[in-house]
Amino acid sequence: RDNIDRIVEFIPLIPSDPPRSKTNPLGLKIPFGVHHTKMFLMGYEDRSHKISGKHYIRVVVHTANLLPGDTNFKVQGVYAQDFPLKGANAAPLFTNPYKRNRSDEQTKENKTTCRGWPFEDDNPLPFEDDLVTYLESYRYLTKQSWFYAFGNDPDSPSSEPISLTQLVRKYDYSKAWAVLIPSVPGRHVVTCDDFGYVKLRKTIIEKVCKHHDAEISSKRAPVLCQFSSIGSLSSKWLQKFASAVDSSCTHTTDLVNNCFPEKDQPPLASRLRIIWPTSEEIRNSIEGYRGGGSMPGTMKNIAKDFLVPLYHRWTTRSQSNFNGGDDPLKTARYVPHIKTFVQPAYGKASMEPLIEWILITSHNLSKAAWGEIQNCSTGRSAGNKVLFIRHWELGVFFSPATFRNYFDRSDEDVDDGHICIVPYTGKNGPKLNNSRHVVEVPLPFDLHPCPYSDSDTPWSVDGENSTPDSFGRIGCY
Repeated sequence: RDNIDRIVEFIPLIPSDPPRSKTNPLGLKIPFGVHHTKMFLMGYEDRSHKISGKHYIRVVVHTANLLPGDTNFKVQGVYAQDFPLKGANAAPLFTNPYKRNRSDEQTKENKTTCRGWPFEDDNPLPFEDDLVTYLESYRYLTKQSWFYAFGNDPDSPSSEPISLTQLVRKYDYSKAWAVLIPSVPGRHVVTCDDFGYVKLRKTIIEKVCKHHDAEISSKRAPVLCQFSSIGSLSSKWLQKFASAVDSSCTHTTDLVNNCFPEKDQPPLASRLRIIWPTSEEIRNSIEGYRGGGSMPGTMKNIAKDFLVPLYHRWTTRSQSNFNGGDDPLKTARYVPHIKTFVQPAYGKASMEPLIEWILITSHNLSKAAWGEIQNCSTGRSAGNKVLFIRHWELGVFFSPATFRNYFDRSDEDVDDGHICIVPYTGKNGPKLNNSRHVVEVPLPFDLHPCPYSDSDTPWSVDGENSTPDSFGRIGCY
């Protein structure tokens, strides 16, 4: 604590600790739960203005732990965006002329009866509410002074002590070009679609399925799942997860049950592809086997029969030979700690690969991170279906619809159909219609990943690695 009432605290969050304690703010104890989110909130002042500085908050969601090995030798992902203080110069809100009057559709119980066009008083800024809802789960209520006062400047924030969530509410997030996808430990009623894969499903429906691009082929490619750890999965759970996140069917998915009858279940290999390094790729990385310690998959979780057909290499064959290859980001020899979920698509006019949606996140592929639908037998949710989550996680979702805020809203030609997302290739860019706005994403793997060959084995920390790496080691420890 300094002389102007600022406080620095380090508080580990451990869901398995006693409930409502300093380290577990939750109302229940969750064994094996962890805080896995990687996020920064940074306030700063731009002093380049002549009269007074302009205040901003920088929201950073990333995938690296605060370790030199993570930041220097691993492939990571990061989203960072600055938001100005609310005030006279705040960005104007986009007005939808087709919004309904809420008073037009009320029941006697004063509840709305149908869904369709948004109501006039619907929240247009979900980013702010998602961020605050997530931060509220920490229950960090300490009030402190966050700003210096600058004389009588009317635009200068007050130095009055406020809580963290009150501080976050002071900024304008109307230009956010991402949707937050959080997970919070607990048992959440399924109809509460704020967390886990239920939140991801809702976002895909709202930001992909409702924004059909006439230039994109109706044929969808399998969802690419790339992560650095895998939980103990079942085929049933993975089928349900695939149904929830595949944009070609998620809008018809029964959230509680699978969207396909048991006998009509399409093979998982036609819906999901898992990008996971082989033992050879880890051995040939710049860290050798030691780098594989950041990918703590075990054989009992990795080698399940239903997973084996889904595995694809981290690198292409040409990259793995390290003779140049098609590796514009130079990531082939670095162990991936990034977590990325992507649904590729293809244009009707060409087979240039496009990205329909992409998620950069701390979520690995596990029930603990994404949640599992269960029957609840106790508490206020007894008798209901709940989504049980063990971990705190946070990711950011992008699609052409979310990137609309990236472009100037005064450009009337910029709608969802004029924006496309493509992987960065380091070349002259994709061959697309010149009228389209292109967002190039630095994707560290290929949208057409190489399936494992018969000689490839998936990396596991407890597997047998008899061939030494370049350091002479035969294991990661």
